[in-house]
Amino acid sequence: MKKIKEWFNTPKKAAVSCAVIAGCLLVLGTGTGGLSGPAVFPLAVRMVWQVYEAVGIPIVGMGGVRSAADALELMLAGATAVGVGAANLVDPYAARDIALGLPSEMEKYNITDLKSIIGGAHNG
Repeated sequence: MKKIKEWFNTPKKAAVSCAVIAGCLLVLGTGTGGLSGPAVFPLAVRMVWQVYEAVGIPIVGMGGVRSAADALELMLAGATAVGVGAANLVDPYAARDIALGLPSEMEKYNITDLKSIIGGAHNG
């Protein structure tokens, strides 16, 4: 387990191992169980950030996304797209509601083009 954690701690290795999916890189727990949902969101943001810095490929950010604001945060960290997982177990319409909530969340921050914010947190 220690070797696995060391491998995934290196952003370039993690990116290659996981292709374009960031957030799933987390190896948590001791072999059974682990964390999912909102508990991993801060770690997912960190992983997206690191992978974006390390490689120039599209990233699907996932891990604990529950709202349009969460989706925007992952995109600012560098995600090209966002996946919704555990939230769908709580609310089968979670992904739909997040997508429908994006326009108002974008308006709140004066974002006119969703593509323009990808990696935006790295620019300033």
